[in-house]
Amino acid sequence: MQPYQTLSPERLAALTTGTKLKLGTFIIKFIRRGVIQCNDGHKESFVEYIDSQRLQPRP
Repeated sequence: MQPYQTLSPERLAALTTGTKLKLGTFIIKFIRRGVIQCNDGHKESFVEYIDSQRLQPRP
């Protein structure tokens, strides 16, 4: 059995829209990865995805 690769920022950046990922017992469809700059100046990374029931998670 092959171990799963770690989902690093570099690997996320290489994924294409629509790639399916399994996180625990959930299968999600990757949409995009991005970075936002907050009002206080720090940056936060985010990952946008759709779950198997076609619902986007709420922030």
